[in-house]
Amino acid sequence: MLHPILKRLSHSSILLLHGCPRKYQLTKLLSRQEEESDDLTYGDAVGYGIQQLMIGRPMVNIWLEILLRWSGDIIEYDDKTLKKRKTLWHAYHALNKSDYASVFFWNNTKLQALMTSLQSNSLSVLI
Repeated sequence: MLHPILKRLSHSSILLLHGCPRKYQLTKLLSRQEEESDDLTYGDAVGYGIQQLMIGRPMVNIWLEILLRWSGDIIEYDDKTLKKRKTLWHAYHALNKSDYASVFFWNNTKLQALMTSLQSNSLSVLI
């Protein structure tokens, strides 16, 4: 059975593993596990929020779930994180600023109309 860490390797990790398995073991597997980077935590929060908006979940529920899923610091941030704007509060702002749900549903409505049109035209050709 494949180890769970090996299922989600980056391209550079795969190259390191194939190039020198012992170096991979020392640098990736046996090294002290570091916390997720601010970029990954932020991306996970915004991505999850967009997914939940697209399926119609209320924003209040999404905010609470993002807060519970956030693996970084919530109150204190270093200058680098603030400069990159990758805090929990920036993730909330990104979800509020853009109306991802309406864009999705607008595109989905147009897609459904097109599919209905294509189906009715193809049925009339077959009959």
